[in-house]
Amino acid sequence: SDSHLRYARNMDVDLMTFDNEFELLKIAHIHPGAQLVLRIKVDDSYSLCRFNSKFGADMEDVDRLMKFAKMLELAVVGVSFHVGSGCTDVKAFDIAIARAREVFDIGSDNGYKLDLLDLGGGFPGTETATGLSFAAFAQQINLSLTTYFPEESSPDLRVIAEPGRYFCSASHTLILNVIAKRKRVNRETGAITYNYTLNDGIYGSMNCIMFDHAKPKIKPFNEREGKTYSCVVYGPTCDSVDVISESCELPDLAIGECVYIEDCGAYTSAAASQFNGFHLTPCEYILRK
Repeated sequence: SDSHLRYARNMDVDLMTFDNEFELLKIAHIHPGAQLVLRIKVDDSYSLCRFNSKFGADMEDVDRLMKFAKMLELAVVGVSFHVGSGCTDVKAFDIAIARAREVFDIGSDNGYKLDLLDLGGGFPGTETATGLSFAAFAQQINLSLTTYFPEESSPDLRVIAEPGRYFCSASHTLILNVIAKRKRVNRETGAITYNYTLNDGIYGSMNCIMFDHAKPKIKPFNEREGKTYSCVVYGPTCDSVDVISESCELPDLAIGECVYIEDCGAYTSAAASQFNGFHLTPCEYILRK
């Protein structure tokens, strides 16, 4: 990660993460002078995006991996984990930091003096649906570090993190244009619903719906009082899965009218494509005094 690189520059070493013996063999062959960080599995059941099905060593494998690294004469210097993105409970970090403490102790039993702890990422940049803020996570992390890594026993501990989501989740507001519209009337009840097509969708800035479990809240740019209708909102491509919202409340919008979505940062424009030939949504930068 970028955090790893910053730390590596400061220490004038190369840091590499591993979670299995095949990675250790590869590192021993290609870059035996690297300093290694063991990625462990932690409880990510509190998060919308769970990573531990793909990354991380099981706790029962830690001692074996430490012994194998020692046999290969590799330097293990720390531990990393990731509780997952969209975390809904601060205790996930307490559980993970407690597990990291166990790994530090196992490393010590195998002759390693670990001094680096990578807390991973997924920190909220806006208040979450459960009402949690970054401050709530920071408070729990500081408490857990004091509990499991007290200053008197871990004076040389270096703590880093990967706060990408925190910095960019509220980086911009996405403004979209209504390019098509359909009105539907229920013949039995007379209820009116609208289908709107916008000029950006899940293959563009709204890929967060597929990959980040996002539920964007669409608002009319020209706000008004009055009646709203149940609506389905589509993206512009020909793909039937290009749906921004299956159900939302909007007024009767005109073709050409603008709507917007706030806090449209993490996992949006960074992963946009030009599927079906639609151009990427341009960015306009506004400086406020």
